[in-house]
Amino acid sequence: MDHKKNKLLRQYTRKILKFYKDPTVIEFGSIRALERGSTFQIASTLNGKGKLYSFEKEIKHINYAKKICAAYLKNIIFVKGDCKKKFKDLAYKGLIKKVNLAFLDTTNDPKEALAEFKLVQPFITDPGFVLLHDVISGDTAKHIKPIIKSSYFWDLKTYPSIAGTMVIKRIK
Repeated sequence: MDHKKNKLLRQYTRKILKFYKDPTVIEFGSIRALERGSTFQIASTLNGKGKLYSFEKEIKHINYAKKICAAYLKNIIFVKGDCKKKFKDLAYKGLIKKVNLAFLDTTNDPKEALAEFKLVQPFITDPGFVLLHDVISGDTAKHIKPIIKSSYFWDLKTYPSIAGTMVIKRIK
């Protein structure tokens, strides 16, 4: 994750901290190979406040994230497995009731990205944010933008220069 994406993640995590004393943040896809990636950026900005649920299929990525985020493990819950299935399980059990910030970065497949957004959107608070990575160009944007633009619940901001990141804000 490059400097601009890290900065954007920290910026929206700080915004959430202005509204919520004990925020709930989720990420679909933990740190992969780059030191100080998304998991670290979110956890270090939360700095002991709230909870970060990090959903990841690969145990090697979870282990890497644990190593990089050692100082923040008290507030990170790593969830191994399919992010959509595991998120549904935790929500069904009442363990996740609301989400203040979601960072979705698991796939470049348009159908999967749309399914992830549709899954988390009912849980996003007002105010709350969904950051979708690598989605502005191509089929994913074509599927998601019309949904956002046709709804009065959401506002859309895009950052083409930051790996095609789309920020969706809950406004009602």
